This record gives sequence, C-alpha cells and structure tokens, in this order.
Amino acid sequence: APGVFAAGDAAEHRGRLYGIIPAAFEQARAAARAILGRDALPYAGTVPANTLKVAGLAVTSVGDFAAEGPGVEAVVRADPERGLYKKIVLRDGRAAGAIWMGTAKGAADVARLVTQGKAVGARGADLLEDTFDFSELA
Repeated sequence: APGVFAAGDAAEHRGRLYGIIPAAFEQARAAARAILGRDALPYAGTVPANTLKVAGLAVTSVGDFAAEGPGVEAVVRADPERGLYKKIVLRDGRAAGAIWMGTAKGAADVARLVTQGKAVGARGADLLEDTFDFSELA
C-alpha cells in the first residue's frame, strides 16, 4: 500500500521472507530513501548469503545453490580427507549460487561473483581450485 514501509523480518518481498541481516539493511535503505523522497530505487531483492562456523567448520552459502533446469550447471569439488566441499552453480554461464565448506579461502570472492551475477563462462571448475586468482574475473 502507498505510504507503508517495512524492513527486515516484518517485510515480505515477492512472496519471500529473507530473515537475514543484509536483506534488512538493503530494505531499510530503500525504505528510508522513499520516505525522504530521495531518488527512491525500488528494492529488487537480496541475494541470500550466510557465512558461519559449525563445529569448527567454515560454511558459506550464497545465492541459488540448489538451482536446476535448463541452462544450469553445477560444478563440485569434494575432498573428504581435507574436509573440503565446494560447489558453484552457473546459470547460462553466470555465477548463480555457491556452497563453500571447510575453508574460507575464496568464499568472499565467490560470494561477490554470485551477488554480481558475474559471467564466468567455462571457468566454473577453475573457481574451485585453491590457487585460482579471482582478480582474473574482476
């Protein structure tokens, strides 16, 4: 309804409740700009992302890491002996989601690629390598 604003856990956007702090911040910024009448850009949604440590294991998930269907490719690297699992989901050659477990190295970089919907082409498997230089895709 016009003149009604919400952010965070009180806000539903396109049928989705986010329940994460980054979404609340983005929603609050959009609401504040609209209330103040300043170049209000509509809230377009937030790419869900979470990073935490569970029993000493670093875990990051971002975007649509469970996507399936036409144009979707999931590339996985698992090394159970080292406690590592990495998965990147590409939609039409663009980073759409990822899971990083057992290491924080590269997690922020891959989260940035997913948030930006960056085109990575055929480099999906390369992103999972410990030695990949993410500045190549900047």
